[in-house]
Amino acid sequence: MGATLRIESLAVEDGRGWQEPYDLSGRLVAIVGPIDRGKTSLVDCIDFVFGREVQFRGAVDARLVSVRARVRIGDEDVVLHRSRRKPNTVDVRTPEGSPITSLPIRRQGDQQELSDWLLARLGLDDAFASVRLARDRRLSFAHDLLPYLHIRQDDSERFIIRPRSEDAARRVVAALLLGLTSERSERLRTRASELHNLAESRRRDVARIRAFLDESPATESVALDADLARLRDGAARAARRLRELREQGRAATRFADHLRKRLEQARERLSSSEDDLDRALRQRDATRRELAHLDASLAELAKDPTVPDEHGRALPLLRYDTCTACGGDLSSRVVPPGRCSLCTEPLPDAARAAEAQRLRQRRQRVAGPLAEHQQELDRARAAVDRARQQHADARTAFDGDTSDSVAPHVDAIAAATAELESLRARITVLERIREPHERLVRRQREIEELEHEHELTCDELDRAEAELTKPEDVLQHIDDLFRRIVDAFDLPWSTGRARLHPETLLPMVDEQDFGQRGGGSRTAVSVAYSLALLMHALEDPMRSQLPTLLVLDSPQKNMGRNDPDQDLVTRMYTRISDYFEERRRHSGGRFENVQLIIVDNDIPAKVRDHFRPLIEFEGDEGFIRDLENPHGLPDFPEQLALDLNEG
Repeated sequence: MGATLRIESLAVEDGRGWQEPYDLSGRLVAIVGPIDRGKTSLVDCIDFVFGREVQFRGAVDARLVSVRARVRIGDEDVVLHRSRRKPNTVDVRTPEGSPITSLPIRRQGDQQELSDWLLARLGLDDAFASVRLARDRRLSFAHDLLPYLHIRQDDSERFIIRPRSEDAARRVVAALLLGLTSERSERLRTRASELHNLAESRRRDVARIRAFLDESPATESVALDADLARLRDGAARAARRLRELREQGRAATRFADHLRKRLEQARERLSSSEDDLDRALRQRDATRRELAHLDASLAELAKDPTVPDEHGRALPLLRYDTCTACGGDLSSRVVPPGRCSLCTEPLPDAARAAEAQRLRQRRQRVAGPLAEHQQELDRARAAVDRARQQHADARTAFDGDTSDSVAPHVDAIAAATAELESLRARITVLERIREPHERLVRRQREIEELEHEHELTCDELDRAEAELTKPEDVLQHIDDLFRRIVDAFDLPWSTGRARLHPETLLPMVDEQDFGQRGGGSRTAVSVAYSLALLMHALEDPMRSQLPTLLVLDSPQKNMGRNDPDQDLVTRMYTRISDYFEERRRHSGGRFENVQLIIVDNDIPAKVRDHFRPLIEFEGDEGFIRDLENPHGLPDFPEQLALDLNEG
């Protein structure tokens, strides 16, 4: 059986503070009173703490600030608190008021949301999570389960549980709640659907690629393969011919191997000499730059420190090569003129002479190797000149001795090289054209793999469904309950034939679907359907997962005040009260945990005593108590406006 879900009490806060809670702790609860007293708003507050977006009306919309409901859910007694100041969060507390958790209405990152928390305590979290609807929508408590638990006033004559636009979600939720499917079956069904859709997507890709390839004979697969085979064979022959020609050219010049070796050695010496020249040049230039900096610094120190530099440039004043604290390099740091090269503060007059002396000493050390650097650079340049001449001589000697022998092969090698490059270029072009064919093959292979996995998944789904109770047995039991309820209601012009459609799981009375009946009759069928599902949960607890709460809002709304219609109302209420009283008296147990809350203008006197508690709004009393002018301005409009704008 589905887990226990009962509303024990409900309290509301308006601008004046919290009101005394309404006691809702009975099995059969009635909320009655004239129109426009807030009866519907009371049960809408239940939906509000369960996370549904509610459009409150009238005085309730103007004055309601917060809702607090004490709920038994599964094995826990908790208090759910939701404020219109912060409507995106529901606080969960113990009955004594200690905080348990705070849950967002909508998912925020990895944080658990209210729907998941509620479904977990009802044992439905895995089952609901196994279903994926269009656009990857997930089933939720407020959107998908709550409509089975609260038949709202505006919905009872329009549709059964959910509108037709959400029929897919309604059917799968009904199947889960009635034990006609399982978590494993739904996961397999989702996977099978994903595989089917993916295979269809691959088939569309194949169709597009094939249409492109069929547009021109130049992209036809067989012709492309033949051309590629021919060109690759020609390229292989051309490569072999080029290797033979080059070998012949090398063979024709083997007599000049000593000259070739001499040429290679000359090329290596030239490269090495050029590297040495580059190194010597960099070293000489670095020394010159350092001397220039030192000369500029000495010239700056020789100036009157009160006279600014005419170019306004900062010059490096080198006192230390490295920082005395951390050892960092200071030699390349630029310091403003007349300042210490270590701390960058202005040099005292007494220090300027010492600084100049140190700079002159450093200049002397740097200038010493400059002549050596220049001599090394001159030697390197001379070595490069000699190496270039030796290389030129070796090239001339090699070309002079081999020109006659190589000449017959040069044109043939050039022609073979050009032919090979041409063939390779054409192969590259055809391979690019061939790529769609290869993609087509890959897509076809993927389709075959997807179809195989889809077949295996469907087989596993068949086995999972075979393990379920036969759907016809479940439907037969619900049909019997539904038929007995419809028979007890004695609908006008009804023959008593009643059943659930095996595919849509919607009620059929006299083989008429819900929309074919009149307004009052539709309401009676809607009530009978919801009662049948609840009774099935109570009488077949091993298969049903429907929670044991049902709220019916205004069953009499579409009934006339004439005697036949009022007799129908009396029969409906008599059937409801007699059934639950009889089951409680003879079976107890789970029938003690069921809760049926009915909101209506009145309860027939014949069964009125069966409803405890009976919440009755009389005279001018309404859901929000002690309002002198319920449809006027709030008693504290400024305070309420402030409250509603908080957060």
